[in-house]
Amino acid sequence: MKNKNIVQSSPAFCKKNVIFASSMSTRCKFAIFFMIISMLWSCSEPLQLEYSKEQEWLLECELTPSKRIEAKLVSLGNFNNIESGSIIENAVIDLGTDTDLAFRFQYDARNKIYFIPLETYKIDPSIPYTIKAYRFNGDTAPLEAKTKIPVGQKLVFTSNPKLTDAIVNGTKRKTIQLNLSIPTANKDQGFFRLLAYRKIFKKVDQGGEITFEPTGETELLEFGGNDAEPLAFHQSAMDGAVLFDINRVDKNNFELRFNTASSISEDDHFETIFYTLEALAESSYRYKLAKSKQIKAQLYGNSDPVINYRNMTNGYGYLGACNPVSDSISFE
Repeated sequence: MKNKNIVQSSPAFCKKNVIFASSMSTRCKFAIFFMIISMLWSCSEPLQLEYSKEQEWLLECELTPSKRIEAKLVSLGNFNNIESGSIIENAVIDLGTDTDLAFRFQYDARNKIYFIPLETYKIDPSIPYTIKAYRFNGDTAPLEAKTKIPVGQKLVFTSNPKLTDAIVNGTKRKTIQLNLSIPTANKDQGFFRLLAYRKIFKKVDQGGEITFEPTGETELLEFGGNDAEPLAFHQSAMDGAVLFDINRVDKNNFELRFNTASSISEDDHFETIFYTLEALAESSYRYKLAKSKQIKAQLYGNSDPVINYRNMTNGYGYLGACNPVSDSISFE
């Protein structure tokens, strides 16, 4: 009993067992009050990151056969305040394969980006590439990553697109149902990014003859989902594109829905869907997916660096690859 009375009257017992105590001191009540306030405040703030030397650098580069190769190298500074970071301007960045000499990036001071001119270096599909970024003279631990460019793929429409009227978020829209396949996609090259859009037309009366002429504007179609495998598709928070892994669906028969972003008036005209299907290296797919999820969850206060995926050693970021194919299909 003596020991019990001593423990009950001690401040330590009051702090550890405050919920169960029959009576509490004023000091304990204030401690609980401030603890609850702290918990609520932490729930409303972005998650904080642990800081280490390895996390100070970010290198992003994506290889595309038809585009100029660009790379961004950043010293991140305080991860929870991306503005405290800075572009590294005097680094040495090399890109090469197992069979040729590395090609060195140039620095574009105006756009604050490293690049390799398109006319001097051509990217070949299915060849492994390695990037190395030396941040300073004598850097013995450069940022490094490898990737392979996938083969470009084309969507196969297994039936004609279906266009129906729909009400989406209280607005009159058009819904487009697409039945698709990508039969030649390999298991290890089954990662894709899809952008679908339509051209905007205007009605023109030419002496009683009505025609529709393109305005030069386009409208991105909004992703409307997939009923069979809804979790296999992800709408990007960056640009509205659809990211998906073909291995999670039947590559010979899968369905996607899209909605027009606005109502279509009688003066408009909608007869053709245009699309770009990007075959992605796995590193590009996983990096873009992780970045989009990070933005949607509002984690870490910003989108850089991507925390949950990287294929870069000695830093954050990725070397990825993209091989786009563009085409169109018209309604009957």
